[in-house]
Amino acid sequence: MNRESFRKITLVSVTGLPDAGGAAMALQHSQAQMPGARALLCSPRAPANLAPGIAHLPIAPLNYHEYGWFMMFALWRVVQTEFALVVQEDGWVVNADNWNDEFLGCDYIGAPIHLARIDAPQGTYWRNRFAWADELHRAEHRVTPVQNGGFSLRSRRFMRALVDHPHIRVEIPPPDAVEARDGEPLKMHWQHNALLEDVQLSGVLRPALEAVGMRFAPLELARSFAIEHAGPQLHHGYNAMLLFGHHARVRQLASLAPLTLRSLVPLSQLDSWYGERDILQMFERNGYRIEFAPEPEAPATLATAQRKVYDCITYNGEADILAARLHELSGVVDCFVIVEADRTFSGEPKALRFDAADPRIAAFLPRIRYIAVHDMPALDEAADAAPVAGDWHSDTPKSGFWIREKFQRNQVMRGLHDAAPHDLVMVSDADEIPRADVVRAMRDDRRHEVYGLCLAFYYFYANYRNVEGPEASSVWTVAATRAQFDGLTPDQLRMRVRSGAQPGLILADAGWHFSYLAMDEAAVRAKIRGFAHQEYNAAAFLDAIDIPALLASGRDLYDRPGYVWRVVDKAEAPQWLADQPALSHLFA
Repeated sequence: MNRESFRKITLVSVTGLPDAGGAAMALQHSQAQMPGARALLCSPRAPANLAPGIAHLPIAPLNYHEYGWFMMFALWRVVQTEFALVVQEDGWVVNADNWNDEFLGCDYIGAPIHLARIDAPQGTYWRNRFAWADELHRAEHRVTPVQNGGFSLRSRRFMRALVDHPHIRVEIPPPDAVEARDGEPLKMHWQHNALLEDVQLSGVLRPALEAVGMRFAPLELARSFAIEHAGPQLHHGYNAMLLFGHHARVRQLASLAPLTLRSLVPLSQLDSWYGERDILQMFERNGYRIEFAPEPEAPATLATAQRKVYDCITYNGEADILAARLHELSGVVDCFVIVEADRTFSGEPKALRFDAADPRIAAFLPRIRYIAVHDMPALDEAADAAPVAGDWHSDTPKSGFWIREKFQRNQVMRGLHDAAPHDLVMVSDADEIPRADVVRAMRDDRRHEVYGLCLAFYYFYANYRNVEGPEASSVWTVAATRAQFDGLTPDQLRMRVRSGAQPGLILADAGWHFSYLAMDEAAVRAKIRGFAHQEYNAAAFLDAIDIPALLASGRDLYDRPGYVWRVVDKAEAPQWLADQPALSHLFA
């Protein structure tokens, strides 16, 4: 704790609302942790119980946009110290022991949010839901994450920047859409929230502000300063106990005695928000009680009607796995949608291999919808080899291989023509088998719309499992109500849930992912030549594949660091698969 540093700071909260009690509490709690800092509340009326150490400045009521204008153009008029620390009823100092004097080396610092500006050779665009983190490693791309303004530290010269440099003008682009949504009246919509003051200052105008000497916090320092929401690409493995502050509309300061945080997310939905449970646990360790929003009630019309389950898979001849899947899910799936293409992902023609005469699946044929895809995108070799600019949100296609994989997966929609909006749709590859009890629980759960299923990961044999590494239990299969696919393709939803960009209930120990099952070296090489990860389709890599050596050492097929594999008990496998004497060769 640095009293001399705190003397340079005014804690300030600006609100145009008639009730400023929450803002006053946030100021009081923050100031108590920062001795020497001033505190100022700007609001139409002073709360009756305003703490003695907080000055009050009456201001006219402000609407949402007027608040932004005040912060951009008038904040310097009410703050006399060298820095302003912006505080709100939903953003305050969590632990001042985590103060870092490096914060004062910045003219602006706030938590990195889900939105970022990307300046690339082909132009400027925006990416949402932390998907921008995937582009940080691209040298030719400049990634500028927006830094949250609701809890932010700003220097006095930054507060005056738009006054002292009048050539820097706030830019309001035309709306991306003017439409009525979900029964609401006609409204304007901006995909990157261009009207928000923090998006303007730390995103839209940042290049111009940097050109006149304004210093924005680097990403790592901003991440330690505060958090709004967590994203898997940015916050995986971070220590929330090292945060100085936070700001998020879903967290409000409810009481100082006892110290209480009110979460606007019901407890049953907490795991649908990536990292939110860890954030609330951090508050508990800092002495807070947590109050959760009331649990939602399921609509009466849905509570009495059991929804159907559609199991949708891409298929490439995995007959044994398909049989195991059908038997595992027999009691919980109403319709199996199987999509097979007549071309590989590398574009080579191939025979269709689904065998309706297989006696192991005969009992399921009335519930199977087989979709043969004969219209895979035909891309020339140049397109396959070159980067392709795509319109997918979370995973831009790298080449034609990826485009074909996505295309095939999206054709599961051809088998959903009779699905009701509330019916459950699972999207998987054939070798990703959910547990029946997990599917039953999703079917009967009316509190969530989207699910991510973490599956144990196996190579070559049904009991040779990835026991350590980032994919040892990661999301592979996703499920959602049919209504979710009105705005997203199956591949978009799958990639967004897997990356954490799409909130969903993440279910642990939810099934099995069998890759390269019962394949010898030649078959593994053939699969690698035909699938989307063409970075591995190299002669030196393919020639070195030695499955017995991999089993003996536990080393990863792709030699990825941190991956450890081990033979495990056969009883882990789906029961039908383990019980078939004719399939004993599938086990090591």
